[in-house]
Amino acid sequence: MLLTKLHRPPISKEHVYRDHLINRLDKNLHKPFTFVSAGAGYGKSMLISSWLELSKEKYAWISLDEGDNDIRDFVQYLIKSIQIEFPGTLTKSESLVNNSELPPCRVLWEELINEMNEITTSNLVLVLDDYHIIQESNIHDFINLFLKFPPQHIHLVLISRYDPPFDLPTLRAHNKMNEIRMTDLVFQPNDITNLFRTQSKLELNKELVDALYKTTEGWIVGIR
Repeated sequence: MLLTKLHRPPISKEHVYRDHLINRLDKNLHKPFTFVSAGAGYGKSMLISSWLELSKEKYAWISLDEGDNDIRDFVQYLIKSIQIEFPGTLTKSESLVNNSELPPCRVLWEELINEMNEITTSNLVLVLDDYHIIQESNIHDFINLFLKFPPQHIHLVLISRYDPPFDLPTLRAHNKMNEIRMTDLVFQPNDITNLFRTQSKLELNKELVDALYKTTEGWIVGIR
């Protein structure tokens, strides 16, 4: 297990905090699910990392890669990330996934969600970064089951470049999700001004800021 995959991306001293988005994340924490979706370079992970840095909530972070399409690896990382904040929890699920022969996925998923539901001493924000990498249908089934019957003290955050195979319309209709999309993440002119002021100690005039915004359409990497 590569434990550095469980580290939240660090925030630099020059980071531009998106206060309106951080406030939206705070206000929607009572919902079971936040979905952050945009292409590469829009600051998805940095937004969630900066939110958690300012928040008092406990969190578990997993930076996913191709190897996490293996169910055993995925669950082991999930369990480990939560046990860092809540030692001694998820012991039954840990035993199941460490057996030489895995139980049926539905059995594993139900036990894992049941044990997650037993975490009642504090809220937990569970972040799965780069979820677009996941192709394994059984892992999607777990997330779908989680969202249908969410543990009461766990808020799931998925960061992805595109929509996963979940019933997002129903989640929207029942007000069970918070969505942050590319249109929310683009840098507006005031964000561009703050970026150059914070990182380069430069005060850009309005004409230059407007030109940057028009040329890059607010794409953060393009602006940098």
